[in-house]
Amino acid sequence: MKRFLALFLSFCLIVNIGVVGFATGGQSNVSERAADEVVESTQVSYALDGSTVVETTRFIDFDNKPVTMRRTVNVNGSGELVCTKNGTSEKFNLQNQDYQLFLKLATSPSTLATRGATVGSDVTGSQFKHVYVSTLNYTIETSVIEQIIVAGGSFAAGLVISALGLPGGIAVSAGSTIYSISTAISPSKMDIKQDLYEVHFSYDNAYYTHCYHETLKSYDSGGHLIDTTMMYLQAVGG
Repeated sequence: MKRFLALFLSFCLIVNIGVVGFATGGQSNVSERAADEVVESTQVSYALDGSTVVETTRFIDFDNKPVTMRRTVNVNGSGELVCTKNGTSEKFNLQNQDYQLFLKLATSPSTLATRGATVGSDVTGSQFKHVYVSTLNYTIETSVIEQIIVAGGSFAAGLVISALGLPGGIAVSAGSTIYSISTAISPSKMDIKQDLYEVHFSYDNAYYTHCYHETLKSYDSGGHLIDTTMMYLQAVGG
């Protein structure tokens, strides 16, 4: 059984300090797609293989090359990520994946037609309430930022899948932003703080969506803060 699930990816609020926009920096060797084009090209599907959730994410990277990321998530939170780009595949072992979240994504009847564009804009309205789930932190050091600049958004997406357990569509969105920041200002370090919430309807406490509050802080070689970017991204799982 395979279900195609719309992952509604919304940059509800983006705050930039110290840099205007995300123009491609001189270190990036491409005639590139824009970040929103990468995100809009994303297609995510889910299937169940016994109790194992199989997530397949496809998108066109900044260098116009197609990417397929296949992730398996087991009941105990372990799994595997296989990222294929331009005919070359890399495999990564995963731990601490949120099985219940991915099971919900795989079995949800939600579609773009029924849930629509209300996710993102209305998720902060009085009809919703946020229920705190967890906080995760991840630091991207200089050598990894250099790899991101060369390898593209797919590499950054794979990083946040491994480190933060983000669903595929959310990972592409976050990875695209990380890549854009990296090419624009070439920071020496980037700290990511992720606060995860479940959003429920206020009137009956019914589940609506998962909401990821991502704060990205970039620093120069002297440790000075040069950019802060905040994103609110949603993955519908109910």
